[in-house]
Amino acid sequence: MKVNIDRIEKDLDFNSDRISNQVRIVGIGIIILSGSVLVGVTKIDQKIDDIWNILLILIGIMALISMILDYFQYLLGYLCSKSLFDNMESQKVNQGEYDYSSTKYQLRNYFFWSKQVMLWITIILLIVTFIAVIKVI
Repeated sequence: MKVNIDRIEKDLDFNSDRISNQVRIVGIGIIILSGSVLVGVTKIDQKIDDIWNILLILIGIMALISMILDYFQYLLGYLCSKSLFDNMESQKVNQGEYDYSSTKYQLRNYFFWSKQVMLWITIILLIVTFIAVIKVI
């Protein structure tokens, strides 16, 4: 499938914007997770066993991993588009084709599916943990 150079430029802009947003989100997530753990125990936490606290920390870490995988997906998307764009510019053509067999493109797909799986595991673990905590309280 041929891709127009204008489309590649839009894709580059989109991916670079997403990369920047993901860096901010991951940074904020790390700050919130660290702050939550360091702040101490709430009244609800006092009733919850240590295992539940560990599970809640694990869920936070898994959510951060999902965001990091998301970041890498967009980074590789940007690199794929940039590579194609540079190639099209050097050849002075207005259409090009992504190399779907390239390592960058394959990794982009890997990170996409990895973040989906990680997020669903995180969501399921969060729901199970909350149900168990509610039963304990």
